[in-house]
Amino acid sequence: MKKKKLYNRKGRIIPSRFELPVLEDDDLKYLSEQIKPVVTYINEKCFVSDIFTLKDLKTRRYWDTPDYTQTVSEKDLDEVEEFLCVHYEGDPLGIPQPTIAEILAQIPLTTIREADVFELLDPVSISDEERDKYADLFWAGYHVNKVKTYKIIKK
Repeated sequence: MKKKKLYNRKGRIIPSRFELPVLEDDDLKYLSEQIKPVVTYINEKCFVSDIFTLKDLKTRRYWDTPDYTQTVSEKDLDEVEEFLCVHYEGDPLGIPQPTIAEILAQIPLTTIREADVFELLDPVSISDEERDKYADLFWAGYHVNKVKTYKIIKK
């Protein structure tokens, strides 16, 4: 069977085989214990509930129910780095929702050593320049979000 070619807006062929990075199960479990996802609620970061089995990490979407009893104040966080995360489609409403595993697999190595938590930012935080850089992947069905990592300075 012949594969259908995909073209971007400028008429260039989009590579038919783009693959997101995937972590081995042991690495995924280790990283999930080291760097936790948080969601902003008022002036605090709420940890996403700790129910992370390997299956949860691979299938659970970032914005699943946060645990509002486990929080860290924004003033107790130092920003480590922001990076762009490429992931598969979002939900049917078009809200980009990567899995926890998709985000963990793309955290830069230098950031892994420093960060304690990460947060998926609003899609509008991506600049036009960043959006254009990933346009080919967008047209191929992927999404891009900005992720911000932090170090907790008071524990």
